[in-house]
Amino acid sequence: MTRITRDDSLRSKLNGLDKQMELCYAFDQCPYTEEDLRRHMEEPGGSTLEEIWRRLGRT
Repeated sequence: MTRITRDDSLRSKLNGLDKQMELCYAFDQCPYTEEDLRRHMEEPGGSTLEEIWRRLGRT
């Protein structure tokens, strides 16, 4: 997880922003269409994180 600290330097770059904010990441060069992403999400299969840890011998 990336942590961003709203210090004086950042605050000055954001025109003194002192209210709650939401950070969003924009991906301009996504190689997949909305249809591709929807299709991938609907594909059956995959493993839960618990199943992956079990296969790796970690519980």
